[in-house]
Amino acid sequence: FGCGYNDLLVAPNRDLHAKFEELGIVHIYKEYPGTHDPLVFEPCLMEALDRLPLDKLPEMINPFWID
Repeated sequence: FGCGYNDLLVAPNRDLHAKFEELGIVHIYKEYPGTHDPLVFEPCLMEALDRLPLDKLPEMINPFWID
């Protein structure tokens, strides 16, 4: 997860990062210039989505599909 240096949530995010480190929870935390805006969180979101093993998901059936 990531956060802008000037984001109002930077302190809680730093605390969460420290807690994850303390508990040995594997994660990636980055801080960027900026606030809580798309210029900061969109790159973080895209990086996180790129790391998901979406090609290994089971086939899902849409329960609302009508033939």
